[in-house]
Amino acid sequence: MVLAVAAQYWESWPSFVAPPTARKLETVVTLPSGVFRRFSTPLALQDVEIGFLSVATALDKGYAKRMSDLSGASTLVASEGRVIATTLPDAAAAALSEQVIQQLPGTSTVRLAGDEYAVRQVVRTGQVTVYTLDSIDGAVDPVMRNALKAIIWLGVVVFSLAGLASLWTARSLARPIH
Repeated sequence: MVLAVAAQYWESWPSFVAPPTARKLETVVTLPSGVFRRFSTPLALQDVEIGFLSVATALDKGYAKRMSDLSGASTLVASEGRVIATTLPDAAAAALSEQVIQQLPGTSTVRLAGDEYAVRQVVRTGQVTVYTLDSIDGAVDPVMRNALKAIIWLGVVVFSLAGLASLWTARSLARPIH
């Protein structure tokens, strides 16, 4: 029996949720309102177990946003091949098919919407897995842009010096000899 519920999902939380087993105190609870990661610990009164204290966290867009803020990378929360929440750009999120999600645990990079992402599994609880994905192209792009600018400026300087040297050589050869 659930005695108290707080936060934004309190109205949709059922009055009874199956208690966790003694060996599995971290579980995933799937409700119509969303997917929750639940941590439980036994409550005892004079060495007699009388129930469990459970705290659940919604694995929603807010959770994904907090994970992204902590890691500095995009976050994907997936369950059974479907996206629960993500902070990936819309184009990359749209490219997450069930097949792509099922291949994520065995790979270190994935191509989504034309960009390559580094993948790291952060948490796996039951059927829910949380990944961080960081755009490799996005990380390399500023460096490449700066290198290209430097090469262009170097080319301008070299051509300018070559032009000045050519002008000096032409004036030296065209000048009458005394």
